[in-house]
Amino acid sequence: MKFSQTAQIPVAREPLWNFLMDVPRVAKSLPGVESVSKIDDTTYEGALTVRVGPIKLNLQGKIILEEQNKDAWRAALRAEAKDRMAAGAVNGWFIAFLGLSPFVVTLGMLSIARSLAIVLSQNKMIYDFGPDADIVFAIGGGETFGIANPVWLLLALIQIWGIPPISALRSITVIHTS
Repeated sequence: MKFSQTAQIPVAREPLWNFLMDVPRVAKSLPGVESVSKIDDTTYEGALTVRVGPIKLNLQGKIILEEQNKDAWRAALRAEAKDRMAAGAVNGWFIAFLGLSPFVVTLGMLSIARSLAIVLSQNKMIYDFGPDADIVFAIGGGETFGIANPVWLLLALIQIWGIPPISALRSITVIHTS
């Protein structure tokens, strides 16, 4: 979505330019801005709360100054934001108004999120584990003596923390009600 706005403001260009290029200062004059912090010379991150009637959005995002040409008095910025509560609100609606099980709704949302991630990434892995990437891949995807490493890790954790064996969990009585 692209927004374009033109306005005539009765003030000298120099002080207006200086004000508009100071993102934290502009943010203080906008209602709903909770925080703004500088990441680098052209990027800021922050939080904004917007309310329209009964709908309230808690946005978290970035503003990137893409162009600053003082000689031509031209500037362009890009804003990226996402609602911090959208998934929870959708889950709540399915549970409250459709009467669906919270467990089923959560699994459904996880499936939708996973599907979107696969489509948006074109089914390519997107990650950056840093200098220890080989260790992370070995633990999560390798095998030792023909048994997947996550199984060995689970067995080690059970041994360390004394998690009861599955046989002990079978003695738990589950009562199903309808």
